[in-house]
Amino acid sequence: MIKFNKSSKIALKYFLMIMLIGGFLFVLMSSGFVIGENYVGHTESGIVNISILEDDASQVLNLTFNNTGVLEVAAPDNVTEFNVTIPDSFKYIASTQASNVSSAFTNTSVVLRWYNFTHGILNASSTSAKSAIGEFGFNVSAITPGSYMLNMTILNGTAGNLTYSNATVNITVNDTTAPVVEYDATTTANLSHVTSSSVYVGVSVVEVFPSFITFNLSYVNGTNVNLTTYSMSSQTDNTNITFIGLGIGTYIVNVSVNDTSGNTTTIYRTFSLGSATTTSDDTSSGGSAGVTPSYWKLTRSVTNEDFEQGFTRDFGVKERIKFMINGANHYMGVLSLTSSIVIINVSSTPQQATLNIGDLRKFDVTDDDYYDLSVKFNSISNNKATLTTKAIKELVTEESEVEEQDKETVAIDESKEDMDEDDEGIVGLVVIIILGLVVVGVIIYYILKKKK
Repeated sequence: MIKFNKSSKIALKYFLMIMLIGGFLFVLMSSGFVIGENYVGHTESGIVNISILEDDASQVLNLTFNNTGVLEVAAPDNVTEFNVTIPDSFKYIASTQASNVSSAFTNTSVVLRWYNFTHGILNASSTSAKSAIGEFGFNVSAITPGSYMLNMTILNGTAGNLTYSNATVNITVNDTTAPVVEYDATTTANLSHVTSSSVYVGVSVVEVFPSFITFNLSYVNGTNVNLTTYSMSSQTDNTNITFIGLGIGTYIVNVSVNDTSGNTTTIYRTFSLGSATTTSDDTSSGGSAGVTPSYWKLTRSVTNEDFEQGFTRDFGVKERIKFMINGANHYMGVLSLTSSIVIINVSSTPQQATLNIGDLRKFDVTDDDYYDLSVKFNSISNNKATLTTKAIKELVTEESEVEEQDKETVAIDESKEDMDEDDEGIVGLVVIIILGLVVVGVIIYYILKKKK
C-alpha cells in the first residue's frame, strides 16, 4: 500500500485539480463553445435561467412548452396562442421563426406570436393538434450587454374564454466585443522622427463599458520607460498623455483599453526622438545632427574614396562616422545594440532605423528625393556591430518607401521576440538554480544525518 505524507497529499491534490480544470477546458474547446442553442422547459408562472448570449451576434433561442397540466381549464387542448415578448434592446431577425406545431405567425418589433384558432396549437390528448409539446425557435441579436427578462405567454381564446399562463426567462448578454481604439490626428506619426524631448499620445475610444486604459512607452529593445494606467468611466475619460523628459532613441508606444468584461484592444506606434541641437562639427551640413553635443563618445572620419567604394567597420554604442555628401558633413552612428538588432542614427536630416542582421537600409539625407546613403548590418561580435556604409544615388519611390517601412516593422517585431526569449531564458535559469539549491540541500541534509 502506498502511503503519502502531508506534503505529498497537498501536491497530489493540486495536481488533480489542475488535471480536472484542464480536462474541463478541453471539453469546452472541443465542443465548439456553442452559445445560444437554448432549450427552456416551461414552469407555471416561474422563472427560468438560460445560457449567456453574446452581444452583436445573431443567436437561436429555442423555447419548449409542455401543455399537460399547464392550464387550469377543462380542455387543455384549447391552447390557441403562444406569445414571446423580447426586451426592447433585442432585435428579432426576420423570417427565422420555427415551430413543430401547425400555426400562423405574426410579429412586432418586440412581440412574436404563434396562433391557431381552428384546433389550437398545443394539445394534451386530441389528435387534431400536432403535439402536446410545442417547440418555438427564433433568432435574436443583442447589442448592449446586461441582464434582461424575456416573457412567454400561452393563451386559450376559444369559446369566449381567455385563460393564460406566464413564464419569465432571465437572459444575460455577455460583452464579447473588444473596444475600438485609434490614435488621434495629433499623436506623433508612426515611424516618424521628432526633434523634441516630449511626445503627446492621444486616442479615440468606442466602448459602451470601458474599464481602464494603459499607456506603455518603451525603447525598441524592450526597456520600459513609462507605464501609466487610468480608470475610465466613459469612453472619453483619460484618453491622452504627454511623455516628457525623454532622451534620444527609438521608442514604441502601445495603448491598451479594457472593458468591464475583460475584452482588450492594443494598438502600437513607433517613433524616434532626437535633439534639435547641433554639435560644433555638424554646422557645415546645414542641418540638425539629431543628437546632443555630449552624446557621441567617438567620431571617426571616412574619406570620400572609401565612402564611394563602401566602408566597413565595427561600431560600439555611441560610436559614429563622419562623411561628406555634396560638400556637407553627415553622420551615421549606433544608438543601441542587442544580440541581433542595431538601432542607428543618420544625420543631417535626422533619421533613425532598426536593423536586423543582414538588413540593408537606404537614406535620403539631402531632401532631394534620392537615396544618398546605404547601411548594411553584417554581423555582431563582442558588443560591436559590423556595418557597411556606402554612397548611392537611387530615386525614392512609393515602393521603396514601403519596403523601408516593412524592414523597420520586421526588425522591431523581432527585437520584441528577442526580449521575450530573454525573459524565458531568465525564468528557466531561475528554475534551474532553485532545483540545484534543492538538490544541494538534500545532499547536505543526508550527509549531516549520516554523521549523527
